Amino acid sequence: DQTQNQILNEAREAAGAVRESRSKILTADKQQEEAKEALRIEKLRYETGENTITDLLSAESELWAAAASKSKAYYEKISSEANVLRILGKLSPQRMRFNAKKDFDDEKISAKDEVVR
Repeated sequence: DQTQNQILNEAREAAGAVRESRSKILTADKQQEEAKEALRIEKLRYETGENTITDLLSAESELWAAAASKSKAYYEKISSEANVLRILGKLSPQRMRFNAKKDFDDEKISAKDEVVR
């Protein structure tokens, strides 16, 4: 009975962590979009002489930080999902390899592409 309660509590916590990680991904997506727009504006301002290279580099740095946050959020999601599968006794290397590949292929996380444009 105590073991069952412990497993149930672990499962609840793990499910909550998955939900939280999904929320973090949405937040990170928004931050990355905002950073892309800020960089676009700073590029235009730099080209017209309204700001300095330091301002432009700062905006670029913010985009890289946003991309790193997004990568971290995806890592947390994958880790949380793995924990749920572990608790359910369904964790396997093949299953996790598929999920990780699918998540990152679907999103194509890359700040470099945005900075170069």
